[in-house]
Parts: sequence; C-alpha cells; structure tokens
Amino acid sequence: MLIELKEFSKEFYKDAIRLIRKYNAVDRTTIFAFQTEAGLFSWYARQDIKLGIIAPYPKCIKKYIEMYNPYMVLLGLGNKKERLKFRTVWSFLTPQKTFTKYSNIKFVIGVAYTASDKKWLCRQHGRYGITADMPLV
Repeated sequence: MLIELKEFSKEFYKDAIRLIRKYNAVDRTTIFAFQTEAGLFSWYARQDIKLGIIAPYPKCIKKYIEMYNPYMVLLGLGNKKERLKFRTVWSFLTPQKTFTKYSNIKFVIGVAYTASDKKWLCRQHGRYGITADMPLV
C-alpha cells in the first residue's frame, strides 16, 4: 500500500504510523511524499516504517538517496507534456542502469494514464512497480 502525504502534519503522520502498526500493515506499506513534505519525515527514527520520496527529475535521485536512504523512490509522469519529457529523458538515461546502480532501493513509476504509458513502463526492467490511473485498472 502506498500512502502519499500531500501536506505534512506531525499529528497525521504519527496517526498514520500508529494505524499502520495497529493493523499489521508495516511490511506492505510505504509512506511517501515530494521532498518538501518528505523532508519532514522522521528518517532517522523510522524504525520499521518504510518511507519513500518522489524524485521529479533524474538528477534528484542520487541526492535524495544520499540524504534520506529511502526504502522507495517514486518517479512520476504528470500531464501529457511531462509524460513525453519523462519518456524522452529516460530513453537516453536507461532506467535499468539507475535501478541496478541502486539495487537496494525500490523504484516505482507512475502514474500511467494510457495503455501506451502502461506498455512503455512495463518494459522498464528493474523497476519495482508502476501505478496506474483508474481507467487502466
């Protein structure tokens, strides 16, 4: 289960962790956010909680991994223009090389909005998963 915090609230964060533990969902749950919110997570006191961060650009991946040592890095496709840019950039950088370089990190790519997005994302070897919008489910 992926839980994205769009805004950070210390109380909500603590409540989410409490509920994740209460319902024995620790092994299958990752809390994640963009860097502005994820930077407020308890990275050094996380214990058993899996934390992730969204890296909007390839250049952010190394920096975020070194800063936070996340369980998961999420890479995103946005609107149509951003999806085209994402696919163009990653066709040169080869996602598999990045995923192999950081093999201890789980990489999730999303959000697939079209069948074409899904097909392209499924071909990216080494990724942990993809997320899809409702019409593709």
